[in-house]
This record gives sequence, C-alpha cells and structure tokens, in this order.
Amino acid sequence: MKQNSKRYAGLHRLIFFAFRRFYRRIEVDGTEHIPSAGPVIFTMNHCNAVIDPLLVAMFHKRQPGFLTRSDVFRNSLLNRIFRSFKMLPVYRQRDGVNTIEANAPVFSAVTAFLKEGGAIVIAPEGDKGIDHHLLPLKKGTARIAIQFMQACDWKTPLYICPVGLSFSDYFTLHSDVIVRYAAPVRILDFREAYEKNPEDIYRLITARIAESLKALMWNVDAEDELPCFYNLKRLDGAKPLFSQRLDWAMEKLAEIRHFSAEKKKRLEQCFSLYLGQLERRGLRDRHVAAVARKGRKKAALAVLLTSPLILPDLLINGIPRFLPFAIVRSMRIHPHFHTSLLFGFQLLFFPIYYLLFFFAGYWASGILPLAMVLPVAGPFLSRVYHGWNEQRHRMLVPPSLLRKREHLFAALSSSENL
Repeated sequence: MKQNSKRYAGLHRLIFFAFRRFYRRIEVDGTEHIPSAGPVIFTMNHCNAVIDPLLVAMFHKRQPGFLTRSDVFRNSLLNRIFRSFKMLPVYRQRDGVNTIEANAPVFSAVTAFLKEGGAIVIAPEGDKGIDHHLLPLKKGTARIAIQFMQACDWKTPLYICPVGLSFSDYFTLHSDVIVRYAAPVRILDFREAYEKNPEDIYRLITARIAESLKALMWNVDAEDELPCFYNLKRLDGAKPLFSQRLDWAMEKLAEIRHFSAEKKKRLEQCFSLYLGQLERRGLRDRHVAAVARKGRKKAALAVLLTSPLILPDLLINGIPRFLPFAIVRSMRIHPHFHTSLLFGFQLLFFPIYYLLFFFAGYWASGILPLAMVLPVAGPFLSRVYHGWNEQRHRMLVPPSLLRKREHLFAALSSSENL
C-alpha cells in the first residue's frame, strides 16, 4: 500500500464535499489528538456500514488504509478497486476459515504499512453494531499492535486512536453526525505488562479501547432503558447541536433511573402522545421547538420568498436526489446498508447529472460560462430546497403539538411536582 496517492486524495475531496451535502450537520471533535506522523491505528464503533470508515478518514490529513470484511473481495473487479484504495480483507469466523491462519498475511501487510509510518482504520467489533451499544471487541487490533511492536523491537511508538461515531438518524437524508477522536492509546506504555504476562496483553489493550469508545458514543447497556433512550434521541429540538443533545439525553437517562414508578408511567404516556402525533404528521421535534421559539410568521415568509427557486432545484437536483431512494427501496437488503447505498448512488448520480447539464448547455449556447451556470447553481439550490423544506414543516405544526411538547418536558423535569 502506498503512503500517499493522488487518486486517494482526489476521491477524498469528492467524498468530503458529498458528505457536506448528504448530512445536515457534521460535528468533528478531538482532531488535535490525531498524531500528525508515524504509525497509528484508528479504531471505531461500527454501525453504519461503509459510511463509518469514510467518516473516520475525512477530517485529517492522513491517508489511512482500511481492513474490510473479506467477502466483498470475492469479485475480481471489486478486489482490484478496493486494493487500489488501500483496502485489505480481514477474515471472520463466519467465513468458514481458520481466522488466525487466514489473517496472518493480512496482519503482516498491515505491519509493513505501519512500519512505513502509515495509518489504518479498523472496526474492532468485527461486525456492524447497533447505535446504542458497543459490541464486545475482537482482539485483532491488539494482535496487530503487538505484532508491530515486536517487529520494531518496541523502539517505534505506535498509537491507537479510538473514534466514536453517533448518528441522529441512520435512515433519513440530511441527518446529523458526530465524529469524536479520543486521546490515543500509547502501546509503548504496555511493554512492562507484556513482559510480565504476554498472554494477557491482548485483553488489556482491548479493554482500554472499549473504555474509550464507550465514552465517545451512545452507549446504553441496560435493555430496559432502550425505549426511553430512543424516545430521548427523537427530541432533536432539545438542544441546538447534536453533540449537546447526545450529552443531554445521556444525562436525562441517568435522571430517569431515579424517577418513581408513577412518574415513569406519566413520562411514557407523554412520550407516546407527543411522538405519536409527530409521526402521524411527518414532523420532527425540532420543527415544533422552532415554532415555540420563533412562531410561524418567519417560516411562512421564508417559504414565500424561496418558493420560486424550488422548481429550478427540482429540475437540476430532483432526479439524482430522489432516484436513489426508489432504487434502494426496491432492493432486498439489510436496513443497515440503506444509508451507504443512498450515499453511493448520490455520489455517482449528482456528478453525472451535472455533467449532462454542462454539456447540454455548452452544446446549446457554445458559451462556456453560460454552460456552467446550472451545474454551479445546483449545490446552492439544494441548500435552498432543504431550508425551504424545513420551514414548510414548521408551518404545519398545530397548537396541540406545542402543548404536548410542554407537557413532555415538564414530565422530563427531575422535580416531582408535575
């Protein structure tokens, strides 16, 4: 694997631009923890298929390689494409092979790449997890780390950088994402423990990674708290930023543990009434929260002023925006792959569609600046559309929803006086 590649850098810029359009807001925290040079292993929680490793690689100057499930390499064409972008197969028990033997050459290739000062992205859960809970971690990351330290005789510092990913919604367009990088784990610090008990070192390193990841993401271990957790997660108007909502939701969940049985029952009823009506009307909590703060007049004015731009937007962006949804809905695949496929199709369709508009405009006018107008206007009109759609939903908020929201937040209060 090459350390730096122009092809990789070009794809990086394209995906970075696409992410900024695909998601409503991406918050990135802790990039100062990423070593600027030298070997590093990024370990992430894995809950959103291909989107996860791409997000981990987007917000720094490193060009990491990726360890990816082996079954996607069976196609010879895909095998060549994946390897050209520094992706290597990793074998799991479900693949029906001896994982230690099958992964030995892969781990050796990773060790060689790290010795050159490279970076690698690994999902230590070994499979797609779920958004609220970190699955038990496999020991592969620790094995790679120790193999590298042995290869360099413990003279080269290696860092493992945990990365927590949280999504406000996996299955809808224009949701929010948080990417949090933790302070890296320095493997040299484990040398004494390794010399005392080499067999236990993998458990120690894996436990340290798990501890860091749990602090960076949604993590609810108690199954009986999940309904309340998912209800809190849907209150996307509670705080302006998703990172603030995440912290607020976890704090509220801790408070609710101490509620009386009667208060918990009242809270459950308030959630059911409020969220049920939101779902029936196709609204989000943030729409109701915005109306509570600003009223409907500003929303109505914004819709009125931007409505003339919606038809040009649908002309330029409508097909590449909505066609992927129709394709994905027709495919019989696990829901965890929906967002990745939507992103991939839009990443493909938007540039093709913009190029068609460019060539059609140039063929019709022969004037280069005029031919560029529609493709350049596309991203701007897309932002206008999303803003218009947000304001349109605010206009649909009835007074009854405002009252139900007030009752819900009163029930969420830690005070017993309802």
